[in-house]
Amino acid sequence: MFMTSSGYVEYNSVSSSEDSPIDFGSDGNDAGAWDSGLTITLSSEKEDFLATKLSVYYNKSSKILELQHTITEPVSIEIYNILGVKILTLKDVAQNQRVNANSLQTGIYILVGKTPTKFFSKKFLIN
Repeated sequence: MFMTSSGYVEYNSVSSSEDSPIDFGSDGNDAGAWDSGLTITLSSEKEDFLATKLSVYYNKSSKILELQHTITEPVSIEIYNILGVKILTLKDVAQNQRVNANSLQTGIYILVGKTPTKFFSKKFLIN
């Protein structure tokens, strides 16, 4: 829990016989690792299929992001910067939609598309 008095997150120790997902390392200091045993991925084979149905184009001169898709279900879009901060949310994206991208700086972005039954992700670059 976060302790306002110290300004740090503090953990209660567990006995060495108790299995804990927090790895304190041999010296007892928090190594910052969460030992979940899971691997995080951005897409799977089924999601990649949906991602192929959406294209992202950035027009540098007009600073417009053009989204084109052939997905038959309603689509919503979220755009995140490389640090994972949500930059933009669009609901009910048209098959040909233009978005003002003045606020997007040079860099790598991750677009997360969602339909009522699936989701997919796609990386794009603004340079």
